[in-house]
Amino acid sequence: MRLKDNSNIELIAYSAINKEEVRALYLTWLNDIDLVQAFGPFSMLYPKDNSFIDDSFIRFSSSETIGFFIYNRDTNSYLGTCKLDKISIADRSVEIGIMIGSQAAQGQGTGKKAYALLLKYAFDVLGMNRVWGTCFSDNIGSQKLFESSKFTFEGTSRKAIYRKGLFIDNIHYSILKEEYYTK
Repeated sequence: MRLKDNSNIELIAYSAINKEEVRALYLTWLNDIDLVQAFGPFSMLYPKDNSFIDDSFIRFSSSETIGFFIYNRDTNSYLGTCKLDKISIADRSVEIGIMIGSQAAQGQGTGKKAYALLLKYAFDVLGMNRVWGTCFSDNIGSQKLFESSKFTFEGTSRKAIYRKGLFIDNIHYSILKEEYYTK
């Protein structure tokens, strides 16, 4: 499966991608401590190997998670990954997430384009009513991405995350189907 619009960004599902084509690049991103500590659980700080990549492809191709690689058609390069996770058909709710692995693509609107494609797919194809996500309070880029993608601030889990010797907040956002079509 591929999600695309008239922008230069295309989302290619883990299930549709040649794992060997992206393995080394993906492993580089996942072993970048500065990158993964901005969004991931503590377990993401440990070194990853090829078995982690194999497990990721299984997890991000399951019935509860659809993972995508973010691809730039203009430069023929992969820029990161994004996902729809914890898919609940019963509640019509899904978590959204993103990792821009390419430093050159960070802060360049890649996340907003990827979120636009994910939201359209979540609401129009999967029939979701609510898309939600979280980010750490020190991840200003993710906060700006949620806000520019018309998500609503829902609340804060105070000092819920321990990073770099400090407790930081986890910030919650969501967007409802009716807001997606009216905002």
